[in-house]
Amino acid sequence: MAVRGTPTRRVPGNPMAGVLRDLQRSARTMRRTRKPREAEQVDPPIVLTSHPVPKRPAALWAGPAARVAVTNANGMASWAFSPPFDRSPVIGAVPVTRGVLGRGEALTVTIEEVSPEAVTVRVWRITADAALVAPPGVGVHLTAVPAPPGEQG
Repeated sequence: MAVRGTPTRRVPGNPMAGVLRDLQRSARTMRRTRKPREAEQVDPPIVLTSHPVPKRPAALWAGPAARVAVTNANGMASWAFSPPFDRSPVIGAVPVTRGVLGRGEALTVTIEEVSPEAVTVRVWRITADAALVAPPGVGVHLTAVPAPPGEQG
């Protein structure tokens, strides 16, 4: 008759000893499940105003906006913002390709033009010998974030 946990201790250098011990521990902890506590339900606060609160233009873009654009034959991709920003936003761009590039190749993005209404980027394929325009159909993940107050755009 085997006692729980003793067979793994009897054989020194047994590689399965640790696996069996961990399996026994996980089986014991699964038996001891605790009931989840009920979350206290709190209603959101009600704000009473006598007049409508005017929206600031910056409130239209509370967080970053994002879009996936695709390159054309010139390696360029564009995104027209809807609605436009107050001033030129901060842009982030990451090229994404399906499949594998050749050995030693990489993709990079340059921002060609930024305005409060739109952004245009160009994707380049960098090789050991040259920088070539990326082929059509390369996806570019674009993000636009409102420029901080006081920044020139």
